[in-house]
Amino acid sequence: MLLTVKPFRVAPDRFEQEGWRGQFARVQRWQQRALRAVDSGEQHPEDYVYAFCQNAYHLRDWLQNSGAASQRDLDELMAPTPALKLCRDVCNGSKHFVLDQRRTSTDHIGLMREYVPPPVTDGEPGERLRLLTVEGQDGSVNFFEIEDLLEQCVGAWRDFCRGIRLGA
Repeated sequence: MLLTVKPFRVAPDRFEQEGWRGQFARVQRWQQRALRAVDSGEQHPEDYVYAFCQNAYHLRDWLQNSGAASQRDLDELMAPTPALKLCRDVCNGSKHFVLDQRRTSTDHIGLMREYVPPPVTDGEPGERLRLLTVEGQDGSVNFFEIEDLLEQCVGAWRDFCRGIRLGA
């Protein structure tokens, strides 16, 4: 059976995504999920970090495609914000296997775990995801606490979106 579908000029919001505001709410939920996964020692917490970065970076698309922000405004936000640039690189690297060197200053991103010794009281010893290591194309190596990276990304988006709501 062949169905005929009329094209939409504007995509319907069939999934009740609530536009860019809904995407920003999703970013905040993924931040909480990622933090819980990292703090609890859950298996594969990097999956939550990757999902956070994918949702956080793609808020840019939601803002631009909805007309709430221009590409220029978004470029001006990204340029001086290392956390958002790193978020972009984690997003693209986790989705596409390799980073397009024309669109990044990052050469390699790695995850570091720390050993958590047996506690004096309740709890389990083991590893805990703690840091992202970032090697720049210039050979420099920087370390980012995952909790700080997530908070800085959400904070940058929160400030930017607050400006949209205020008509700045």
